[in-house]
Amino acid sequence: MDFYRQVIQTNPNLIYVKNEQGKFILANNAYAALHGQSVATLLEKGITDSDYSYEKDLELIRNNDTIIYEEFYKHHNGQKIWFKTIKKQLVQPDGTYYLLSVSTDITDLKRARQQAEDSAKVKEILFANMSHEIRTPLNAIMGMAKLMEKSNLNKEQEEYLNIIFSNADKLLDVHNTILDYADLASGKVSLKKMPFNVAATIQEAVHSLARKHEVSVQFKKPAEYLPIVEGDPERLTQIFTSLVTEIIKVTLIQEIIITAAIKEQTNQQVIIDFSIEVIDKDNGSARFQNAFRTFLQDNNSMAALADGANLGFAVCKCLTELHGGRLWLQNKPDSDTQVYFCLSFPISNNQALVKQTTEIPQATNKLTGLKVLLTEDNLVNQLLVTSYLKAWEAQVDVASDGEEALEKVRKALYDVILMDIQMPRMNGDEAMIHIREDANPNQETPIIAFTANVIKSDRQYYLDAGFDAYISKPFNEETLYGTIIQVTQGKAAKALSELDAPENTHPADKESQTALNVNDSDPANKLYDLSGLGSLAHNVDFEREMLQMFIHTVPEQLDQLETAATQPNWAEVVHISHSLKATYGNLSIKDAFLTMQTIERTAANREDLDKIVPAIKTAKELTEKVIRQCTARLDYLRA
Repeated sequence: MDFYRQVIQTNPNLIYVKNEQGKFILANNAYAALHGQSVATLLEKGITDSDYSYEKDLELIRNNDTIIYEEFYKHHNGQKIWFKTIKKQLVQPDGTYYLLSVSTDITDLKRARQQAEDSAKVKEILFANMSHEIRTPLNAIMGMAKLMEKSNLNKEQEEYLNIIFSNADKLLDVHNTILDYADLASGKVSLKKMPFNVAATIQEAVHSLARKHEVSVQFKKPAEYLPIVEGDPERLTQIFTSLVTEIIKVTLIQEIIITAAIKEQTNQQVIIDFSIEVIDKDNGSARFQNAFRTFLQDNNSMAALADGANLGFAVCKCLTELHGGRLWLQNKPDSDTQVYFCLSFPISNNQALVKQTTEIPQATNKLTGLKVLLTEDNLVNQLLVTSYLKAWEAQVDVASDGEEALEKVRKALYDVILMDIQMPRMNGDEAMIHIREDANPNQETPIIAFTANVIKSDRQYYLDAGFDAYISKPFNEETLYGTIIQVTQGKAAKALSELDAPENTHPADKESQTALNVNDSDPANKLYDLSGLGSLAHNVDFEREMLQMFIHTVPEQLDQLETAATQPNWAEVVHISHSLKATYGNLSIKDAFLTMQTIERTAANREDLDKIVPAIKTAKELTEKVIRQCTARLDYLRA
């Protein structure tokens, strides 16, 4: 007995036993020390002054319950301690009940867990901010380039435009790959479960890869029929596209051959071996093999992020493991390289599934007469979207934030609402909830989430929140058109004869007057310049709309910025200055652009905050001068 008592007394865990009256009949040194008493004193008194568990312990003794929970103590010396406690009823042969309590110090574990959660949260915020900072200007670049593509270009200009598209796509690919890897590494990615045709999915991926990379990509269809399976076709496509993209980076490819073959099959499950064979023109296979093997030997996730070549491999490896599969390299002397991955899928009960493909019609008159509400605070995005919609003969109303959108939806019925998420005053999430719940004619109107915030941009998140669809920035024309067609379910195709398509006249005597014509004799007086917008700079209607938009919105934004800075509300300062920076940049107002850039950075870093208000006043003075020139230009256009 003395041995057992010694074990209990020297145990670092807190241990005590109480009788049916809630009195201590056993306690060890660790528990007594927590309450600043000796074991002898504790047992003599039978209670402690700070026994907050007294009533709970009596209830546990009576009810024969066993519980496990975490509890917090503040030591008499001020130390804060977390314990994981287990309490269980003990029954003696004579029917007497006791309660055993054992508590383990988990303070270090809680602290480590909190640090990990804080780190994950910081990482998520970092990726969200990075995504928004990259995707928003990239959206402007790609959108303007798309509009420029519709104009009359000579051969040299077409080559320049192709370079813009190519590099924008590459930047977007890198950006998306980083975010994919971050989500996969944090365990946030889950696989969808839907019936799909494996062979058809691979064939679509092959066509896309061949067009994108201008290489020969072939899919050798399997000799035996691949059944319809349950799984995530988008993730399967992502594995193929990521692997082929990484291969292209290090080899001069002559041809890529993709195969798929059944390894094992039962009535419920099928295991498929996929391969990518690389036939190259030089010794690129060796370089690829070295890069791939180096990646497989390095389990450091940060190393994967630091090495651009390994990042795509990391995404593929995570995705195959998420499927319960594996990824490996196989090559023979004097032969081409083959990459294999093996995935297991449940066999679908719907073997009669017909592969559905959604093609966006070439004709653009299916949106004729459609009433669209665009809720977007960024002027560039407003202009891009409205330019597309007007070209499709849709009617467009624009709201700059959620509150303005609510005002509009109470007064008019729309066929579809495009809703940006990050906006001042009221964000898109809140506005959507009000539209769905408040009395207005648009409670059932389809609402499309329209955002560059891709950390939260999982489609299921927005669908669960109440949106009907989601468009990620930067978007392309086909995505915008196709998503609107999808959510309106045929409403767009109905022609509304009482509505006339907006005219787009370009007076010949004014079309050539695209430069600021306030004082042609002194170009130094020109405070803004639209020439950087390409062919749109030659569109008088566009110029008029851009200048009016600047005059009507920028002064109000500057007032809001000044108010936020004096309150102070630095998060609002960052948001507004970021939006104004884009506006000034699009009109090539360099000094104001640099001022907003400085204000945004200063507010975000919480440094030199006393310089923000004077900088805003400087921007206001310059804006007043620009507005006077804009007004003069508008007067000229009206003449």
